[in-house]
Amino acid sequence: MHLGAELAAESGIAFNTPSKGGMRLPGSVSISDFPDISNFTVSIENRLQELALALSLKCLSFDFVGTSIDESSEEFGTVQIPSSWRPVLEDQSTLQIFFDYYAITKPPLSKEALECLVRLASVRRSLFTNDAARSKFLAHLMTGTKEILQTGQ
Repeated sequence: MHLGAELAAESGIAFNTPSKGGMRLPGSVSISDFPDISNFTVSIENRLQELALALSLKCLSFDFVGTSIDESSEEFGTVQIPSSWRPVLEDQSTLQIFFDYYAITKPPLSKEALECLVRLASVRRSLFTNDAARSKFLAHLMTGTKEILQTGQ
């Protein structure tokens, strides 16, 4: 079942084929088939956010170099992200999107955004182009963390 059908089923929306002169048009969907299209759209957006955060966390948790740490431990080692990800991580919008997700969502989604930030904070030092890029990354991380603590989210 694809995402649209899955969400439609969860929302209780049935896809009926409208008729034309008494004949059903296969594959047609009428706007009247959606009692509340805005709830359906919000449901899709929420599900996509949930899936995007889950995928991000899985990517940041992946053991790229085969030095897996003990999964039962709550401690994280250094995250060994591939060097090809450098431009994405040095872009401030990457960190900001996780801070934004944390601010606008509620648990368990906000928890996953925070977990992504924890993983990003553990990125190996050698990934950054230079100390200035690393300092900028860490400053953004600290500013966002401070804001979370000050707002009590």
